[in-house]
Amino acid sequence: MKVLVLADDLSGAAETAAAFLRLPGRITIELTRHEVERPRDTSEALQIFDTDSRTADEDTAVARLRSALRGSNKDPASGSAAPSVNNSEEPGSSRLIFKKVDSLLRGNIAAEVAQLSKLSDGFAIFAPALPALGRTIIDGRPIVNDVPLRDTGLWRAEPTNPPDSVRDLFEPLAGRVVGPHVVPLSVVRSGHLLGELRELRNKGLVAICDAVNDDDLQRIAKSALTLPDPVVIGSAGLATAVASELLAADSSTTGPCSSAIFPSIDGSPRPYPLFLVGSASIAALEQGELLAREGVATVLVHAALLANSAGEGTREAWRKTLHDELLTGPVLVRLAIDGIAPESARQFARSLADLVAPVAMEHDLFLTGGETARRVLDAMAVTELEPVHEVHHGAVLSLAQSAKLPGGVQKIITRPGSFGEIDSLIRVLRAFTTAAPTIKEKTHS
Repeated sequence: MKVLVLADDLSGAAETAAAFLRLPGRITIELTRHEVERPRDTSEALQIFDTDSRTADEDTAVARLRSALRGSNKDPASGSAAPSVNNSEEPGSSRLIFKKVDSLLRGNIAAEVAQLSKLSDGFAIFAPALPALGRTIIDGRPIVNDVPLRDTGLWRAEPTNPPDSVRDLFEPLAGRVVGPHVVPLSVVRSGHLLGELRELRNKGLVAICDAVNDDDLQRIAKSALTLPDPVVIGSAGLATAVASELLAADSSTTGPCSSAIFPSIDGSPRPYPLFLVGSASIAALEQGELLAREGVATVLVHAALLANSAGEGTREAWRKTLHDELLTGPVLVRLAIDGIAPESARQFARSLADLVAPVAMEHDLFLTGGETARRVLDAMAVTELEPVHEVHHGAVLSLAQSAKLPGGVQKIITRPGSFGEIDSLIRVLRAFTTAAPTIKEKTHS
């Protein structure tokens, strides 16, 4: 079965890719440049696109999603490229579309669900719970560590308030999405889940599935893959469940994918890694402080340095400071800025990327915060990543081709800003000291 993965930010794309590492074949993430002129080679069994649309406006997000669908040959508005839905109700699927969404429900989720549901006559399975981080859906309502999402403050950097229920996301699209319908936990855990999903599919309704643990997500994934050509939307937790079901169905796969094994590149010494923390989350700041206590130097970025009024001479002096620090050991770069307005966050990320990129391309990188990570890689002209190893949940080591580093490979670890325990960056630092694999030759399944 062919799998298309669509994510709205880079760290989410990598997090989802990590769920599929045990499947055979080469995995890559394409960093879409928003206009795909012709489809990619669709002989690949797994395609992953970062549409870079989490913070875009709704129309732009839908346009980028459709562009990625064109790139995969699955745009419902492009005529013959769209796959037909198999209405036979026979078990098994020839194509799976998995849309990775934020487990805190940020982004243009409703508009993207409306677009994707066109591939299945209005039907899609939506299960955004991420139990590993205490993020659950109960009676169609998002809960974080037993507290309703609306009462957590986790949307404080967003321009709007969080939804009280998942259905609230769809209220502005009443004419474009029929339903949606909540599938309660009692049905998810019953023997009637598949029948319920079939009924909703026949009615053309979006199914919002409750889930409070990984077993619930596994039940949803199993039922989804029994349906023909499913459109499945959820967090990385659901992606893991889907990958597990695919793995169980593939009798040729008997152990970990070889890409998770780390042969040496060529023995050449590597420059010290650069840590760039573009997230202002409390967790990210605490992790950075622990890394600093381990002796890693910290270089701050002040708001004035990112302002348009800052001269290039000032920026070059800052880059020289960073370059000199990296000659003697790893370096952590973080923002010395509090209270960035949501409408300014994207421009800050772009300015930070432009500032750091000339130095970053000469070092292995840790990038946290999907917006920051994507802007840095765009500034470095990176168009494709090959995920090869998950350091811990959400922290994914990928490889990019490089003309400036030993072995022609740059190691890039990405992670959502709020993820990881207090020792997250310590574990990332250790991962950098392990030799990484070479980029595989492209193969097709």
